[in-house]
Amino acid sequence: MKNLLYTISLCLFINGLYAQNTIFDFKKSNTKITKNQENTQFLDFRKDIFINKLDDVEVYIPFDLPLIDKRFLDVTIKQFSVVNEDHTLIIETDDGQQSEEFNSELLSYYIFYRSEIIG
Repeated sequence: MKNLLYTISLCLFINGLYAQNTIFDFKKSNTKITKNQENTQFLDFRKDIFINKLDDVEVYIPFDLPLIDKRFLDVTIKQFSVVNEDHTLIIETDDGQQSEEFNSELLSYYIFYRSEIIG
């Protein structure tokens, strides 16, 4: 009997850990944006978990992308930048041109599904 309780406790603990790591959660709402209620889904976005995943040192980050039918698409994301690391701005002023280093805070990600880029 003790072993059964330990097993159930372990399963609940693992399930709780998994539930805390989801970025999106589907929510119920009576509001609809289109005439068809099924075309409107409400999501809870957990920014703290999202930021923690992005701070991960992995090159390819596992990610569950929500779908309209309340399922999730298992994808991976990989960061990329449209700006070169050595990018400088040339600013035209009354005194002529000045160069200034540019550090973009814009984060861009490829979305991979089955090794193919889908976004």
